[in-house]
Amino acid sequence: MDPVNAKAAQAYLDVEGVNSITALIDGRLDGWDQIQTYNAFDGCKFGDFYPNLANLTDVSLKRLAKDTAELYCKEDQIHGVQIDLEPFRDPYVVPMTKYISFLSEAMLDKDSTMGCRNDKHPDGRAVSYFCFAHSQNASFNDALGPNGFYVFSLYDLDPKEGDGGFMYNSPAEFADRMRKEIPYIRKVVGTTAKFQLALPAGASCHEYEQYVPMQGDGCGPACTPLNNTGVTMKDYVQAAFDVLLDEEVTKATNGAFCLDEANESQFLGISWWSYSYQMTYPPMKWFDNEFLPGTPPEDALALIRKYGPLLADGKSTCI
Repeated sequence: MDPVNAKAAQAYLDVEGVNSITALIDGRLDGWDQIQTYNAFDGCKFGDFYPNLANLTDVSLKRLAKDTAELYCKEDQIHGVQIDLEPFRDPYVVPMTKYISFLSEAMLDKDSTMGCRNDKHPDGRAVSYFCFAHSQNASFNDALGPNGFYVFSLYDLDPKEGDGGFMYNSPAEFADRMRKEIPYIRKVVGTTAKFQLALPAGASCHEYEQYVPMQGDGCGPACTPLNNTGVTMKDYVQAAFDVLLDEEVTKATNGAFCLDEANESQFLGISWWSYSYQMTYPPMKWFDNEFLPGTPPEDALALIRKYGPLLADGKSTCI
């Protein structure tokens, strides 16, 4: 959160219709393992500098949470932070849970010592956590605290083994994976925890139009180009709404995807992946294994404009 990013946050906040800005803290806990998998290609010679929280003591995790809160809460245009440090599996589960707990407490800032609670933010700031619902359980709700919420990914589910794990899911397979993942959401959030859904409008690692691997070192086990012939991102957006607006899904989830801002529904809407100039994996900047399109095409956005309001119309997804 340097001065340039602070100005960028303000620029976004100044856009008509934007009510809040969440800063993203993104990284791989297993980054060095990824480097080894992809031809040991440490292009910038950074070495193993990746944020492995399993290396930290409880004292260090608490210090990291304090430093994080103080850094972001210096900026009044920042309303919260989203933590996307993956993967959520051993040996990272325990330290990640502790870090989120410490961070949520710091950004709630009950005693107003972190700078997170002030006249513009009388209730402190929010902490959200990006994850898969199937990897969570309700005990994580306590770590998120009263200002916390989940961002549940409904894409990149159940990767196939083909082409190093990058084989695409068809829109029908994507929808089927959504349906299998959705029941986990209610088990995690119960009747109180809040959540968003993350869905693809631009290319993800398994929902895309085209995969173009880099030349030379760096494509690792995924060096075969792939064309998802005849499929566009619009088809994935349509498949997502076909699932979310399905009456049977609404009944089975007891209206989990009913968006009601006035009554503070548990569901907080959709986070659309992703408005990037480029989508690559591994995420380190020297890799160029590219998934296309990197930004949502206009026809996909048109479907979002068409169907998105139905989630908040009080009837389509509500009980």
